[in-house]
Amino acid sequence: MKKYLIITTINSPNKVLKDIAEQCIANDNYLIVVGDKKTPGDFELNSAIYLSIEKQLEFYEDFARILPLNHYSRKNLGYLYAMSQSADYIHETDDDNIPLASFWKEPSVPKLSANSKKNVWYNAYGHFLNNDLIVWPRGYPLEMVKQSNCLFPEPAVKLKTLVYQGLVNGNPDVDAVYRFTGTLPINFLDNDTIQLGKNVWCPFNSQNTIFLAEAFPLLYLPSTCSFRMTDIWRSFIAQRCLWEMDAGIAFHSATVYQERNEHLLLRDFEDEIAGYFGNEKIKGLLENCNLSKNDIFANLQVCYETLARHKYFEMKEIDILNQWIISCKKTGKH
Repeated sequence: MKKYLIITTINSPNKVLKDIAEQCIANDNYLIVVGDKKTPGDFELNSAIYLSIEKQLEFYEDFARILPLNHYSRKNLGYLYAMSQSADYIHETDDDNIPLASFWKEPSVPKLSANSKKNVWYNAYGHFLNNDLIVWPRGYPLEMVKQSNCLFPEPAVKLKTLVYQGLVNGNPDVDAVYRFTGTLPINFLDNDTIQLGKNVWCPFNSQNTIFLAEAFPLLYLPSTCSFRMTDIWRSFIAQRCLWEMDAGIAFHSATVYQERNEHLLLRDFEDEIAGYFGNEKIKGLLENCNLSKNDIFANLQVCYETLARHKYFEMKEIDILNQWIISCKKTGKH
């Protein structure tokens, strides 16, 4: 399989990035680093494919110009480059995640699933924790945090897995409310990979995530929402579209350890407010979308247009999305 690892950074190559670059060589992975306006102009990392702003414009001028600068959504250009190089799967992480040895192995096929006939939230982190510890992923509705998971893993995997969310030890992806009130660091249990069935919702992020080729169009990160919501709202849309493909997402044990870059927690909290108030409503809107069987691009458009009409995205998001779709099709992967 042709594997691409994608990271975006505004920093000079740090110890983590240098280590990742070396391990990519050792493990037959291609590394793409996506730059932004703040990335040092002399950025250079051994063996990495570095997409500067100039390279982004050279390769994907129309899409690169419509994406905002100084935004995490510039990572979309790395996805496109990997697609154009006939990637079989795309793995993404951040520049403050230290890979464990298991990071470089292909994820195990899930033998367990959480299934439901009605639409429910499921805290997938709970599958990898002792029962007395309450931790929830960023994007999980606060009103659901203290409610016990109503689903129990069962050996009945009915969907193909096209997206894998790996957990993160140390300083995992939790929201600002947890960071103000909970305990860190956290080390998750090494439990069996678990797939989420149709109608079962859980946010996933972009910190340690694998997309297989059939799901590549769902990588799209929206630009007209806050930084703290772009990958979370992407995940809700991706899950809804995957169900129409008889596919789903699986969560697996931690394969990286995070030493978190500096954050202002109050700013994180402010950026997450739209999610605290909106995630349950977004779930309902997506559930009511009339999607087509196996038409991934049309389904993306329906989902984003629905959320834009309800003011979760600006209407210009649709223009950016349409350019993404055009660019995806040009890669020849879809």
